[in-house]
Amino acid sequence: MMIIRRQSSPPWSPSELASLAGWWDASDSATLFDATTGGALPTNGNDVRRCEDKSGAGLHMTSVSAAESPHYATSSLNDKAGLDFDGADDYLRRTSVALDGFVSMFAVAAYGLGNDCLRIEHGDDPGGDCTFVAGKAGDAFRMRRGANYIIADGTSDWAGTAACLMNWNIDGSYASSSYYKNGTAQGKGTDYSSGTVTDGSATKTLFFSGSTRSVNTIGDGVLYEVIIFNEPLATSDREKVEGYLAHKWGLSADLPEGHPYEDAAP
Repeated sequence: MMIIRRQSSPPWSPSELASLAGWWDASDSATLFDATTGGALPTNGNDVRRCEDKSGAGLHMTSVSAAESPHYATSSLNDKAGLDFDGADDYLRRTSVALDGFVSMFAVAAYGLGNDCLRIEHGDDPGGDCTFVAGKAGDAFRMRRGANYIIADGTSDWAGTAACLMNWNIDGSYASSSYYKNGTAQGKGTDYSSGTVTDGSATKTLFFSGSTRSVNTIGDGVLYEVIIFNEPLATSDREKVEGYLAHKWGLSADLPEGHPYEDAAP
């Protein structure tokens, strides 16, 4: 008797989307090192000097010194590791990163209760040419491209230390840009409702947590995963990335009812 074995399909991956521009994953121990070149996986509580890019673009993030490095936090969320930024002087950076004017960025993170808020920035000046922010009132759920604030909620507060899944989409104007928290679209504040941007690649420094070592721009919190695409994603693709991240990090219960990946990963 012939036995036919069916092969299961490999799990869906963000690398299946052609516009993937960068992917950093603190749960992947093969990408974290205690030195800017070479080195080994840090032990719990010690410095992460390099976080390598999984997209294939080679955009490895490094710290400028051991004193300004995030710490490796094992079993931080859903038994997976994270990068713990202290809110004082910790940040990672990569120079000469080309991103389009219109982008989609996903992050899984927990905002600390210290200084400022979690920040991911693409720019060479304090404040960044392109800033993605999540944190306390006044800075909650904000996107910025140059001098124009594309979407903002300056009134609400990200609820403390609870980890969440965020997605920012810059698509040319306040009206067409969007922000999602745990798969649910967030309201747009009226503070900065008139900004517009044009598409086109810009080569700047990419920062995780802050754009300078100034205390005013260093974020406080734990960063688990960041994925950037060089275009705003279609709804079906955005939902795939949300489903992938939510089930990986134990946040699927926070997805809205009716989300296509509420019960299972893509």
